[in-house]
Order: sequence, then structure tokens, then C-alpha cells
Amino acid sequence: MSSFKRRDEKHARRIRGTKVSPASGLAHVSSGSAALDDVYTGSAGGRGGLGLSDHSLTLVVETDPHAAYADILLRYYLAQGIAAQHAVLSVGLAANSAMWLPLSEQGGKEQQQEQENDSDKEDTHTPKHTQGRGDSTIAWRYTHMKRFETSINTPSNSNGSDESSFLSTFDLTQTIPAHTLAHARERGLLEEVGVDVDDDVGGSGSEGEASSYTAILARIEAACKRHAGTQAQADANGHTHAPNMLRIVVRNVGSLWYGDSDGDGVLYRFFYKLRHLARTTPYTTIYTSAHMQTLQGVGGVLPQLLHVVDGCVALESFSDAPHRARAFAPSHGLLHCLARPAVHALTAPSDRHSVLRGGLVAGDNNLAFKLRRRRLVIETLHLDVEGGVGERRTTPSKSAAGVQDTSERVKRANEQEMEEQQEQLHEHEHLEHIHSSECTHDDGSVQIEGGAQAHTQNTHNTQNTQNTPKVTFPPSKAPSKGPRRVAFQSDKPELYEF
Repeated sequence: MSSFKRRDEKHARRIRGTKVSPASGLAHVSSGSAALDDVYTGSAGGRGGLGLSDHSLTLVVETDPHAAYADILLRYYLAQGIAAQHAVLSVGLAANSAMWLPLSEQGGKEQQQEQENDSDKEDTHTPKHTQGRGDSTIAWRYTHMKRFETSINTPSNSNGSDESSFLSTFDLTQTIPAHTLAHARERGLLEEVGVDVDDDVGGSGSEGEASSYTAILARIEAACKRHAGTQAQADANGHTHAPNMLRIVVRNVGSLWYGDSDGDGVLYRFFYKLRHLARTTPYTTIYTSAHMQTLQGVGGVLPQLLHVVDGCVALESFSDAPHRARAFAPSHGLLHCLARPAVHALTAPSDRHSVLRGGLVAGDNNLAFKLRRRRLVIETLHLDVEGGVGERRTTPSKSAAGVQDTSERVKRANEQEMEEQQEQLHEHEHLEHIHSSECTHDDGSVQIEGGAQAHTQNTHNTQNTQNTPKVTFPPSKAPSKGPRRVAFQSDKPELYEF
């Protein structure tokens, strides 16, 4: 047996709902989404996404001020902490608004049957290979092959840990039951702090407390000291009680509810103190969110915050850009990884081990997210053959219809031109008839259009006048038709239309 053996932390292995990183030996907790765990720290050693590491500070930036996708990520993080029985401190986010386990995992065969009969099966079940053109199926040689996936739905359980406690499957249509929240408060595992003046979300704060960054930092620091004291007591008793993780959620940092943030370095100092609390408190992770409009309104503080936080992702919604929403349908926005967590490491593990970001191969993938009825999906962005249209059509596409419309317009223009040429030809023939009627007669008079005769001057040579032949005009040539317009006419759909 080799003497070179990596020794992990003993306490991290005993914490419920955590994983130990094979590279740094730190405890990791899940963010509530398997795809987001892979984006943060990757799937090291094929063990599934490791999520957020211990002593880490993560920021989620919302680019659209009217969207709330960042709140969904925070609710995933909070719900996973309650499901794993971790200590949770929520600032500005009510726990009763977070999603919860689906009905099939909460109990009852009737509820499970009711969920299976739900019309939204695509969110919880993997589509079959028979989907497509009616009742047709794929070739028999491909039936046993793995379906092409663009996201990570369920992590692999290859390390023998309790995967259900580390990452649970949540349903957006369900909320945390009241008795579950009451039980967590009784055990001291849930504390909710309001941001507004004289307003505590969970009713646990003191009345009249000023809603400012200093007061919020004081509440977070007090929770960190209690957590550190519990850990020290567990160590003094010979590890009779297993340690626990502390999850801190701070929502919409820099908004008006936090007070004045226009001063120089207010947000920077706030995040710097949060990072200090995360570094000095054992088994603590902090998850925050902010709006891009707020960060830009205080002098563009986001580039400075990227040097303070450990990880940062930005959610760019398509709600303010309808043309992009049509081009990238059915996705609802793009996900940008602005900073990769690298706690106790020289390089970010996500750069080498992330499947979605393309760490296993060269390059970096484009990531998109879409909000379904039951879950938020993060996947790689791919364009179809039709150029972004995510559905198969049996009718001619817009390009083919445009060619047909162009051919019809050209045809109508040619017909109109032919009619104009016919009218010009009839008018020319009418003029020829008028000129022929104005020829001189035998008696020396000229016949006019109305039939009247006008007297002409007498000539000395009447004989020559009588013998003068009638004046005739040579036949005129028809006006040239000019170049004919030509257009591609296609009665069939495009080559690659289905």
C-alpha cells in the first residue's frame, strides 16, 4: 500500500449534506441546482458538481431590473439548506417563498399519481426516443444509445455519499410547509432578518433597529459567532455532536431598503467584511445577489467587487430584447460566469472539471437558462439548422415564402408592363389613323377630323395637284419591351426543411 495518501478533514466528512473536495479537502455544499454546481466548481473526479466550497462568498448579478431570476437561485440555495438541515440565516428573503420537494417525495401514492398525470411531464421526466414525427421511431441501432443532453439534471452518486441530502430535486410549484419552517426555527436552524426599518421577515429581530449596512453586518456577525461557539463546544466534547454548516443569504445588496449606498466604497467595504466573516468562521458559505443597475449607479463598483468575491455569475435576461428572445428561443436569457471560485487553490477547478463550461475540452461554451413550470434549467446554448428556431416545420419556411412573394410581385409587375405597352400600341395606331385622314383630296382641300373642309391656296399647276398621290406613313415599329425581370420561383420548401 502506498504511503502517499491524501487525508481529508475528519469533520467535513461527518457533516450532513456536504462533499469533500479531493483537491483542497474543503467541505462543499450544493447551491440547489446540479448545473449551477458544475458551473461553480466543476465535477471533480466524476463525483458530480461540488457546488460552493467552505469559506466562500458568491455574488449573483441580475442585469434586468424588472426580472427576478436571481431570487430564484437564492431560493434554491435556501431550500437546499433547510432540506439538508443546515443552519440558515436569511437577510431580506422570506423562507416561506422558497420552493420545496415535489409531491412524490413528500409522501402519499395519491399525490405521486397526481403528479405523474400532470401535463407538465417534460420538466420531471426524460423524453422518450419516440418523440418526433408522429408515431415514427428512430433506428434500432440507436435505441440503446444515451440521449444527447445539454444540461446536468441529476449528479452521479459515485463516491458513496448520501446524494439526496447533498442535492435534492425541488419543484417550483411547491413551497416549504409551515410545520417544516416552524420545526427549523425551534431547533435554531433558521433565522430571518428583515431589511426594512422596523420590519423583520421572521419576527426575530429587535424593534427599531436601523436598516443599514452596519446593522445587517452586526446581525450576520452575531450569527457567525454563535456558529463558531457551537463548533468549539463540539470539539471540546470530543466530537460528540457533528458540526454543521452555516448558510447566509443576502438579497438585493445595494437597493434602497439597505439605506444610502452612494458613498465612496460603501458596497466594497460591505462585501469585504462579508468575505472576512466567511474566511474566519468555520463551515460557512455566503450567497448574495445584486442588480446591475445598482452596481452601475454607484460608480461602476462591479469590477472592484470581482476582486473581493470568490464567485460571480450574471443573468442576462431577454425580457428587454424581443429580437434576441426570438433568436434564442426557448431560452430566457444568458448566463455569464464573471468569476470562478478558487478557494485554497491557484486556479479555479471549474476551468478544468466543468462539463457545461467545456473545461474537459478546449474552449468555453455559451450558457443559457430557461424557466420552466417546475424548475430552472441551465444548459449550453446551441443554434438549430433553421437559425435559432427550435421547432420542426412541415410548411415552407419564411425564406421560401419570401421567394414566392417576390416571384408573385415580379409577375404582377411584368403583367402591368405588358398592359402599358398594349395601351401605347393602341394609342399609336389611333394617331396613325388620324394622320391618314388628314391627307389631301383631289379637289385640293384637306379633310379635318370633324369632317369640315378648309380652303387651300390655289396652285398654278392644278394638274400636278390632281395627280398628287395620297400621303401614307410607313408602319412604325412597336416600342421595345425593355429588360424582363427575373426572380427565382420555388413551389417546394427549402432543402433542409422538415
